[in-house]
Amino acid sequence: SECSLITDEGLASMCVSRLTRLGASWLPKITDSGVSAATLRCPKLVELDLCGCARLTETGVRAIVQHCQELSVLNVCHIRGVVWPEVRPEIAVNMCMVATGDRPGSWSAEGVVE
Repeated sequence: SECSLITDEGLASMCVSRLTRLGASWLPKITDSGVSAATLRCPKLVELDLCGCARLTETGVRAIVQHCQELSVLNVCHIRGVVWPEVRPEIAVNMCMVATGDRPGSWSAEGVVE
């Protein structure tokens, strides 16, 4: 699809300060740099879906948590190599492990995938 052509700059340009929910899943060109720039422009994000953004690393996840103090839901499912850093426990996180063939987990208030 044409969404696969979205770059870091394109993602950041879509973000405005009042945005509270952003679905940016399965965008192969998105990197830590783009996520960091986008979350700086969208500090009021409550929900962020980055499922399948394969170039995202733990550095990008840390930037998200740092920039988005109101974040309560983060989906980083299907991203290899991202280990959830110690962050605010009120964030519900979906981190299914694609390498093991697990199915996507459920959201929990503790940030734990069941």
